Amino acid sequence: MDGRGREGRGIGLSGEVHPGKQRSGSGLTILIAGPDGVGKSSLADALEKRLRQGQEVRRYHHRYRMLPGRPGAGRPTTTPHAKPAYSRWLSNAKLLFLFADYVLASRLLVRPFVRHGGAVIMERGWWDLVVDPARYRLARGSKLANRLGRLLPPADVSLILDASPAVVAGRKDELELSELARQREAWRGLSDLLPGAVLLDADGDLEMVTAAAEDALPATGPKLVAPEGRPGRWTNVPPGRPTRWIMPSRPRRAAAAGLELRQPMSYRALVLWTAARVAAQAGLFNLLPAAAEPELPAALRELVPPGGTASIALGSKPGRAIVMVIDVRGEAVCYAKVAADQAGREKIAREAEALELVGAFLEPPISAPSIIRAGDGFLVLEPWHWRPRLRPWELPDDLAAAMGCFYARGRASNGSEGGPSHGDFAPWNVLLVEDGWILLDWEDAEKEAPPFTDPFHYLVQAHALLGRPDEAALVAGLDGEGKVGAALRAYADAAGLKLADSRAGLIDYLVRTQQTSDPSRADGLRGLRARRRLLDVLGVPA
Repeated sequence: MDGRGREGRGIGLSGEVHPGKQRSGSGLTILIAGPDGVGKSSLADALEKRLRQGQEVRRYHHRYRMLPGRPGAGRPTTTPHAKPAYSRWLSNAKLLFLFADYVLASRLLVRPFVRHGGAVIMERGWWDLVVDPARYRLARGSKLANRLGRLLPPADVSLILDASPAVVAGRKDELELSELARQREAWRGLSDLLPGAVLLDADGDLEMVTAAAEDALPATGPKLVAPEGRPGRWTNVPPGRPTRWIMPSRPRRAAAAGLELRQPMSYRALVLWTAARVAAQAGLFNLLPAAAEPELPAALRELVPPGGTASIALGSKPGRAIVMVIDVRGEAVCYAKVAADQAGREKIAREAEALELVGAFLEPPISAPSIIRAGDGFLVLEPWHWRPRLRPWELPDDLAAAMGCFYARGRASNGSEGGPSHGDFAPWNVLLVEDGWILLDWEDAEKEAPPFTDPFHYLVQAHALLGRPDEAALVAGLDGEGKVGAALRAYADAAGLKLADSRAGLIDYLVRTQQTSDPSRADGLRGLRARRRLLDVLGVPA
């Protein structure tokens, strides 16, 4: 389940969030925004009073002031557009200063406070800079505020107050009707883009607005996707090329977690994978082009928890995918394989059967994932958390010995010469977890296979597709030399076999798997060529 693939359609995501009243002890951040005079401060007062009955509340206006500001800068004004705008360079310098204030406060003030159950209420917030730059004397036409805003962690709930310009002007006549109308449309547009945004009708009295705001607060803490009826945001990876992933681009935890669908198989891939996780956690995936909203089969949609999302790796065949369901904390809820075509459904059915029958012969430190749910065209597996390996092409001795025990147990149960084989025991199907190893992708498993099938598949596939071990190291391992020799000896000892029989086992494996290599695929062609070269080195006609 390594997420490899180039193209596919018909797989996606659907989830919903059920609004409810804030539960005591659940931390969250609330943004209250809208045009001048719409009632932001009044709503903030009312929410603060009610939230304080069950939790600690901190309240801010426009910015957190982690960094020092100009004296008097935060005082109310009746002429917000009276002063001229700064020059472009001074305007950008102010934006960068405010951005630094937001970043530092988010990490040092807000995140620890919310993690311990506190509620943060922010009036106006960063996006007020985008909607009303004149209030902050920012140069018009600059896109910097918008771009920086995408890098900031969004509020769990953004309450956008909406009222007719005439009603607002009757409450507070600081701005022209035309300017109020412009700001109203700008905030309406942002309500469709900000995660967790709720557009509230503020034409009515404060009690009605407060009740509507309370109903919009989540019952279980922070949200990862927008409320029902609001579009989420996903991105295709890589952008501008045939899609391999459909990933949530926000929030940061979900974007970073979604990368666990692919295990890096080289030094370069590990560096890129690590850099991608850092970028996702920094919010940089928000800068990638947005993708169309994906859809999941009905059997998987109900597994997406409130506030959850999913990351989807598309298979090499249309309609096939691997799905990682992610909860509000950015943790995996489950993994699932789905397939829309008949061949794909048959593979999933074979894997479900093999996990139950063949996977049962495994014993620690290696295990197969447990099945949560299975059906026609889908297989849902328990979640796991793996750690990247620096040298995945190497077959560790303990892993080789565990596969030897697997072979021995199955052979004893079968009462035959052959023993069980995983069928695709390769570096990308083995995950290093906290207490051992998880072995994935069981659709090609066999109950009776020749000895040494699994370790040679691992080593030959690594040689063919990862370039290591090289031919000399692989052949020398047949005599017990080097890391390959140590792994083969560990396997043979645990399986009750002789290392001296490994040469015959390798030749048998190479001849058999030539027939199953698909030369129409790039990886299949590379594997076929590698097998022929190895047979030539061993003095066997290909």
